[in-house]
Amino acid sequence: MTICSILLCLLAACTKEHASVQRKLFDGGAGCIERIMVTVNDHSIDSAAVQTANLLFKSNNIDNSHFRYSGYTHDSLQTFYPPYALLDEKVVRVDQYINGLKVFTGDMSYVFLENKFDATGGQLTSGTSLDNIPHLSLDKLRTLFLTSAEEFDNAGNKFKDTCLSAEFGYFNINAGTSYTPEKLVKAWRVVIKNSEPYSQYPQAYYQDDGTLIGYDNGIRTFK
Repeated sequence: MTICSILLCLLAACTKEHASVQRKLFDGGAGCIERIMVTVNDHSIDSAAVQTANLLFKSNNIDNSHFRYSGYTHDSLQTFYPPYALLDEKVVRVDQYINGLKVFTGDMSYVFLENKFDATGGQLTSGTSLDNIPHLSLDKLRTLFLTSAEEFDNAGNKFKDTCLSAEFGYFNINAGTSYTPEKLVKAWRVVIKNSEPYSQYPQAYYQDDGTLIGYDNGIRTFK
C-alpha cells in the first residue's frame, strides 16, 4: 500500500507557478552563492544503518541503486488484529536519483516488518529523458531568490548580504495533484547557506529557465 510522501504533501500546499523572470528583479549585487552537490552515496544515516538498509532491500529484491538514505528508524509495532503480535519494524527513508541528480519531489519511505517488505510512502519516479546539464547561472539564481524573498516576505534587503546554497536536480511539477502523470523538469533548490537541513526557510525552487516553482517561508502563505 502507499501513503502520501511528506515532501509531496507540503509542496502541494506551497507551490505556485510564477514566471519571476518577467517581474522586476531585486538587485542583489554580486553576493555569495555556491552550488552544492549531494550524491546518491552521500547517505545521511550512520554506517551501521546503511548496512542494515542494504540488507533489507537486497533480501526483499528491491533495487536500491538509485536511493540515497535520508532517514532510518527501528522500533516495534503492536498489531490490533489477530494474532495481536508485537512486530519488529524498520523504516528507511530515501531520496530518489536520476542521472546522478536528486528528484526533489521523490522522497519515499519503505516499511519492513520482521525484515519483510510491508509498505511504501511516496511514488517511484518513472524517469526522464532530460539531461543533467544546468543552464541557469548561480548569479541569476541569487537574483531570483532575493526577488522572491522581497516579493513574499519583504526580505530582499535582509538576505542581500547572506550567502546562499543552490542544488540542481529534477522536480515533478505535477506533484501533489491527483490523477496526473509525473512531469519532471530540471530545477534548482535555493536555501540560506549552512541553514539546518530540516528548517531551511526560506527556500525556493526554480525551473532551469528561471520560472519560480514554489517559495516556502515556513508558514506557507503567499501575498
